[in-house]
Amino acid sequence: MYLSERVLNPERFFLERCFVKRNNAYYFIADEENENIYSCVKLFNENNKEKFGIEVVRAFVNRIGDIENIVKEEVVLDKKERKDILYELFFYLSHEDNPEDVIFFEEVIDFIHEYIEDGYFYASDDGDSVFVNSIYGNIMELFGLEGKVVEGYYEGNLVLTDIKLVNMSTGQIIKSFNNVNLCSNFYVDEDEDIDYMIEGYLESMSQYDIKQKFENAMFLGIEH
Repeated sequence: MYLSERVLNPERFFLERCFVKRNNAYYFIADEENENIYSCVKLFNENNKEKFGIEVVRAFVNRIGDIENIVKEEVVLDKKERKDILYELFFYLSHEDNPEDVIFFEEVIDFIHEYIEDGYFYASDDGDSVFVNSIYGNIMELFGLEGKVVEGYYEGNLVLTDIKLVNMSTGQIIKSFNNVNLCSNFYVDEDEDIDYMIEGYLESMSQYDIKQKFENAMFLGIEH
């Protein structure tokens, strides 16, 4: 992930929903758990100054006068705690719509995979939309999945194509994926409009079904 200096804009003290800079790393403070104990997302540079690694930590802070320093930090391992802390960062970034200020790299998929179960998935049935007969996912309030459903090469085959992971705030396409099979027993009635039939099929899909199709595209046999 890359964040511009304008977005980071570190504060002097540890304040919720703000960044601070300590020990050559930035910390986004998600929550003050107790006095001088903070849940944070740590952003650090390893080999690339334009690219931050991400780690979810609990920071223990010592304050002497008007100086606050981290004396100890622990990696947060609990899945729910990690989700809540990351959610605060991603929700914060969802208000940043300048694509030059926030850039995600493909590695963010590893974080998304852990929380895809909590996403919201749905199909488009708006006949006036250019995105008709598409399915979508919304993860952590910031990441969007989208794909278009079309007839495949073989009879009875529907294919999910143009699959993308996007930053919904900036419009950045983080990664595109290969086509995946959506259905193998979809037979067209010659008297019916194909788009209308596909629309009806998508309306019958559950959130779970849609999530599974996106997971097939993102995580099964595809390097990222």
